[in-house]
Amino acid sequence: MKLIVHAHHLPLTFAIKTYTLQKFSRLTKYSNKLERIRLNLMYRQGCSSAATDFSFSGTHCYLKAHHRDLYTALNTLSVKVSQKIKDLKDQLPSRHRARQSLKR
Repeated sequence: MKLIVHAHHLPLTFAIKTYTLQKFSRLTKYSNKLERIRLNLMYRQGCSSAATDFSFSGTHCYLKAHHRDLYTALNTLSVKVSQKIKDLKDQLPSRHRARQSLKR
């Protein structure tokens, strides 16, 4: 999985890079079909926001999270992304169910 991080109006420090890599590298345990995640970090008027877009099995997704603290916004966003991946993974037809429907 390739993680691309862009920062607007805030310095992209080593601590932020490490934290984002730690949080978003956990997403590979749900599926290996996740190839690239683009993460945009912004700071405006006392509010930090994190937005991400990714493609999973042909479905393009865009998610956002806002908070005063950047680390909390990143944590919230990683939870949203993992939940979205689980939902999309459940929507995919499994091979086992496909075989059973062919036998009938």
